[in-house]
Amino acid sequence: MKASILLVSTLVSISSLASAGDVTVRFVGLEEGSGEVRAALFVSAEAFEADERADAQLAPVRNGAAELVFTGVSPGTYGISAFLDTNANQELDRSFLGIPKEPYGFSNNARGRFGPPAFEAISFVVSDEPIVVEIALE
Repeated sequence: MKASILLVSTLVSISSLASAGDVTVRFVGLEEGSGEVRAALFVSAEAFEADERADAQLAPVRNGAAELVFTGVSPGTYGISAFLDTNANQELDRSFLGIPKEPYGFSNNARGRFGPPAFEAISFVVSDEPIVVEIALE
């Protein structure tokens, strides 16, 4: 009896780490001490194009990785853009030609030509289960 109570409480504890509607984003292959990752969650192509963020999060780089969680995300289609803020100025630094000078990336590791990728390339579906999205910043 005690073992089953312990097992149930352990399962409840594990399941409470991520709940429905949570989108965990993992960034890998980063240099240690290289700054913090800033990420934005978008709900549509129109919001993405207008830079209207549904949510924004940041996470420090630790041991060559960073992780953040968008919580309570309603079911639907979303996209994420992110960059590594190496100088802590809270913006993606660009050259005079508009080319990013700091590593950046998008969900699905999508890349665009001569600009950001289309929302359809970065989009993913959130349901009633927690999900993990991995993004490589380049």
